[in-house]
Amino acid sequence: MRERKEQTEKNKNLLEKENATPSMFINDISKMFGLAVRHDAGRGGLSQGNRKILMCLARNDGISQLNLVKETGLSAPTVSVSLAKMEADELVRREANLSDLRQVSVYLTEHGKKQNAFMTESFKQIDEVMLKGVTKAEQEQLKETLKKMLRNLIEYEKRR
Repeated sequence: MRERKEQTEKNKNLLEKENATPSMFINDISKMFGLAVRHDAGRGGLSQGNRKILMCLARNDGISQLNLVKETGLSAPTVSVSLAKMEADELVRREANLSDLRQVSVYLTEHGKKQNAFMTESFKQIDEVMLKGVTKAEQEQLKETLKKMLRNLIEYEKRR
């Protein structure tokens, strides 16, 4: 809660800065969005790692534990520990992959699906708050601008 209040105050100051750059706004918007999501996830009993795993499984239920590591960008030990906790919390279940017994497939339980629905609704609500008063045309223009910026950064990283 304190972190969210501090970030809010910091952002109020950013709104007043004459020399504020787009990257400063992007950074602070991202932080505030992340804090709001973490707050809601915490109410649902989910850590950030659990949330990433949950969202990945919602898109790819039955994915292997190895592919969860690749898809989430989390380390193998983090995924393993998170899955053990998520299994204890009855959010996921692990099963041996019958076509390749060396692999373990991970599935969402009904409780996990409900938690994912809760987080999806949370994202939607935060998104609506963030975009309040922004027209559809402005949103489309913003997306195109952000895509250009992302492409530029991807290209920059390729050259480094």
